[in-house]
Amino acid sequence: MGDEDDQLADDYNKVLRWCDDRDGFQEYLSQAFEGSCDTGMTLLHMYPDYTNDPISGDLSLTAYHTIIFLLTNITANKTYQTAMGSGEEDG
Repeated sequence: MGDEDDQLADDYNKVLRWCDDRDGFQEYLSQAFEGSCDTGMTLLHMYPDYTNDPISGDLSLTAYHTIIFLLTNITANKTYQTAMGSGEEDG
């Protein structure tokens, strides 16, 4: 573990602190913890949102509870299988 690890940790900490100042990141983190206690797992997704800033985007955060990303994956997988013709076949 060298200085590059410390720099990465500092940069990540600055991003999280900026998110908290801008959007109330701690509320999302609290909701994610509460959701993981109910459903077992919650994913936090940081992504660039180009709604207000079409050039560089704003960093946004969303919490996905287990049921949402499981159903999304199941639906996407079935859609992919149907599109590729590997769904149920007769005969």
